[in-house]
Amino acid sequence: YLEIPVPGERCNVLVLTTDTFWDIDDESLALFQGAGGPLDVFITAAYLTENRVTEGPYRPAPTSFTVP
Repeated sequence: YLEIPVPGERCNVLVLTTDTFWDIDDESLALFQGAGGPLDVFITAAYLTENRVTEGPYRPAPTSFTVP
């Protein structure tokens, strides 16, 4: 689960994926480019069995990124 707050936006960009990557959609890319600086991404991970959390959730410190 990824949560990316964008300054000036009322809602955060939220992504739920089981992959180790995320192909940014055009709408999110435009928001990130308009941010004009580094953005934090908060990653939450958990292990599930039959749709129940069996380990976690784990949430390390946020990571920053910049979109040119």
